[in-house]
Amino acid sequence: MATPTRYLPDFVRLGVPPRRTPEHGARYEVPSATQDQLGLWVSGVGYSTSNGGGSRDRVLGTYAAVLLMGGRLGFESGPTGRVVLDPGTLIWLFPDVAHSYSGVGGPFSEQWLLFGGHVADGFRRLGLLSQAKPFVRFGSNPEVPRLLAQLHEVFFAGGPLSVSMSAAVLHQLVIAAHGLATGLSGEGGEADPTVREAVRLIEGEATFGLVPERLAERLHVGYSTLRRRFKRL
Repeated sequence: MATPTRYLPDFVRLGVPPRRTPEHGARYEVPSATQDQLGLWVSGVGYSTSNGGGSRDRVLGTYAAVLLMGGRLGFESGPTGRVVLDPGTLIWLFPDVAHSYSGVGGPFSEQWLLFGGHVADGFRRLGLLSQAKPFVRFGSNPEVPRLLAQLHEVFFAGGPLSVSMSAAVLHQLVIAAHGLATGLSGEGGEADPTVREAVRLIEGEATFGLVPERLAERLHVGYSTLRRRFKRL
């Protein structure tokens, strides 16, 4: 994954044109002040095919999502320990959390995105994004790669709405990935009804921002209780 630029003040514009080849591509854009106020933004997307090399103790300045498309990946962080990941895995990465990765037995291919904002922080506090459980193994389920492909298409196209439109797709990606990881998107019907209702409210009101404490009030439970129920999944 290309080394990202840390989040910069809104008056700084990168102005870097997309760089794309069949093996590698990336585009970056710094969110404006308005986009930052909306609470969820995307600042970079890309894809690459690696010869198997990686990085040691890498620290990002933003959140990131990495979709392992091909090959096997060795991943390690303090919260997860050392794991080996197969294709069909989505990995959530967190600001200021060191991680290491490298190919296992050969090259690997990936798609990735960089994002942040107070809504992303709210996802983390609720447990929709979890440092201890950052892997979503979606296998042959088409929803995660479909959403990431849609996000890439919008962001690579550029234009005044690319960041906002990408953020809207990112919101869907977070909810879809959490549903796959916890079974909330399945047919079992065994999920905690409070959590299901919380997810419904989050999905329906993404554009208004996410304040976990107010969400808990609307569900008539304490914030610590709601957070615990999400993290229990």
